[in-house]
Order: sequence, then C-alpha cells, then structure tokens
Amino acid sequence: NQIEITSAVKLETDGKIILTANLGYSGYAAIDERHNLKESGSKDYLQKRVDELFVGAKIDSFLITDPDNIYKPLTIWIQITIPDYFQHSDKLIYFSPPYLSKIKSNPFKNQKRYFPVDYPYSVTYNEKIKITIPAGYTLSEAAPKSKLAFQNISFSLFSFSAEKELELQRVLKIYNESFMPAEYKNLRQLYD
Repeated sequence: NQIEITSAVKLETDGKIILTANLGYSGYAAIDERHNLKESGSKDYLQKRVDELFVGAKIDSFLITDPDNIYKPLTIWIQITIPDYFQHSDKLIYFSPPYLSKIKSNPFKNQKRYFPVDYPYSVTYNEKIKITIPAGYTLSEAAPKSKLAFQNISFSLFSFSAEKELELQRVLKIYNESFMPAEYKNLRQLYD
C-alpha cells in the first residue's frame, strides 16, 4: 500500500505558482482513491481536494490512468495554478513547500488516549517536490532535515538544493494498523 507523489513547482515572480504532479496509488490506497473519484466525480473530487489544500487554486488539467483496473496502480497527473501563494519583497521570497499530502492540523487533539488508534491498513506516503526558483533570486534557507522513528511508524524529511532548484522529499511509513494507548504520545508527536 503506497502513495507516491512527485511534483514540479515553478515559482512565478508575481507570487503565483504552477504545480505539476503525478500521484500514484497502489494496494488499498488505490481502492480508496478510486472509490472517492467515482463517488463525487473525478473533476469535482480533485477540485475539492485542491481547495482544501490551497486557497484560490485552479486545476488547469488532469489525466487519470487506469481508473477502473483494480489490478494496476492508479495514476493521476494534474496541473494546478495557485495565485498569491507566496510573499515577495525586493529580492526575497517567503513560502512553504506546496505539499499535496499535507495535513492541516494534528488529528490527535487529546493529550492522552485510552483506546487504540486504528488505521485501515499499513501504508507508505512518499512525496518528492522539485521547486524552480525564479531568475534573479537565490535560495538562502531550506527546510531542515528531520527524522523521527518509533516502533511501527517513521517520518523523514530531506532537502537538496542547487543554484536554482530546491528538492524536498518526505516519507511517512505506517507499519502497523493498530497503535496502543502507550504509543499514542509518539504517534501524536509525528503529526505536530
């Protein structure tokens, strides 16, 4: 069960970004995504997901490969324009990476948990982003590398930079479907 996202992001000098991505789903993740696409209609479902992630974003185009073939991975190619995504002044640009797999807030609000946390299946989320910096700008600071690993779950973030490009990769692996209350503190920490 895997969700693989590869994105190319072009920063425009007016604050807009153009994001082109391939989203690949296999195993149970593909079954869930196929169900979501059919239930709401492909375009409506994808636009709703984009709206949840980015204010004012517009889907320019998309293509779904093997939407009905359960024996193959599901692949979605999508191009999105996001206006006013980043702030800029003089020669500085401030932005957060436009992750397609981001979670807006920690789903685990309580400090303590008395019952197990159940996931429907074990899964690996792997997201890679390549960001192209506009002419006249250079990269001064990138996301710091980080890694958290606990029994049955891990998260890592890596960044690589060149003169006009920034590459980020983050991986979340959930090895178990059930986490006991004693593991809740670590699970909650991964989402912070």
